[in-house]
Amino acid sequence: MKPELFDRIAQRAATRRGALGLAAALAAAATGRSASRSGAASDVAAEGSFSRDCDRFLLIGENKRKGEWDNVDDNLKVELFRKGSKRSEIIWDDTSDTQVNFEGKPFRIKEFDANVGDKLQISAFNVDGACELDEIWLFCADGGRGKKIKSAFESTTDSSKCPGSGMFYQVRFRIKP
Repeated sequence: MKPELFDRIAQRAATRRGALGLAAALAAAATGRSASRSGAASDVAAEGSFSRDCDRFLLIGENKRKGEWDNVDDNLKVELFRKGSKRSEIIWDDTSDTQVNFEGKPFRIKEFDANVGDKLQISAFNVDGACELDEIWLFCADGGRGKKIKSAFESTTDSSKCPGSGMFYQVRFRIKP
């Protein structure tokens, strides 16, 4: 980045530190990665819309209300943070040793109660080998269009995208109509 351009961005961001944060966020958005492997989550906007009155949701691995999760290699954890709370409720967690999805069997996450303004955090973990994760879609259980939260994370063993073991994807987003 040219120093002059960086200085102009820094003035708008008030400090060089603020500009660096802005640049890092833009770089993360450009690469499609919403969080580092360290576990830091960030708010992201989701495409689509549903009613503000929705209070039952479905989290699905494709753009079909009756769809399933087909490609999760190896584990998935979904947590709900109620508006104003720092404590999470577990919606789905197959990270225990007894539920590792080595066979890649399709599964469904049950409907769950949530409200507009609550946050969902989705984390994907690799145990060994390749990393893979379906698209993520959020639907109101009562009907309407879904919101696309992320594009598919294609199967890869590239060590820059897929650690030998540990978290390879994490996103936290606010449920918005």
